[in-house]
Amino acid sequence: MTAQPVSVADIEAARKRIAPVLAVTPVTRALGLSEEFGRDIFCKWDNKLRTGSFKERGALNFLLSMDKERLAKGVCAASAGNHALALSLHSSRLNVPCHLVMPATAPLVKVESCRRLGAQITQVPTFYEALEVASRWPAERGYTYIHPYDHELIIAGQGVAGLELLEQNSDFDSIIIPVGGGGYAAGVATAVKAKRKDVFILGVCSEWALSMRANKPQPGGFVPMTIADGIAVKT
Repeated sequence: MTAQPVSVADIEAARKRIAPVLAVTPVTRALGLSEEFGRDIFCKWDNKLRTGSFKERGALNFLLSMDKERLAKGVCAASAGNHALALSLHSSRLNVPCHLVMPATAPLVKVESCRRLGAQITQVPTFYEALEVASRWPAERGYTYIHPYDHELIIAGQGVAGLELLEQNSDFDSIIIPVGGGGYAAGVATAVKAKRKDVFILGVCSEWALSMRANKPQPGGFVPMTIADGIAVKT
């Protein structure tokens, strides 16, 4: 599966869909970081969304773009935690059956939180096996597969953070953003560059992920050996 190109118009449309449900997350000056590096550094607190990550924007935008017939058949996804939580929460709100494939390495608290929200959980050894299993379910079971990052509706939803940022604090020259699968970075970059081409955007990956992409596996193989587990994906 490969996402289609996303425009700022797609991101604006996503914002209209999700705005009645999701609050704008705050931006504040990071005093310690600003003092340490001698420049004004701000943080956008996407962890203030209910499930603790930006993933809610993309998941909700996807769900609100589906027709009633598809929603009634249910959705499925593979996730190590944050996408699963976001999809569980908003599927529950919309009374949509939610079926998740999660790796055995997923944090127990996230797995149990998804179950409490009503999602059906299947666990497999690794994230890559989870992606493979979940991607087969539309053909086998009739569910709609909601990819954690590689879909235009997901990217457009995540890009709403960029529109918010431009309105909250337009006086900035650069953005540092985490890159796992790349959906968040792609959406924010699209939104910001459409209105501020001068802004420098730096993506940060985990060293574990970069080593796996370069076919130089670190100890642990496909088990992420990094504290940045939320962005520890091979591709």
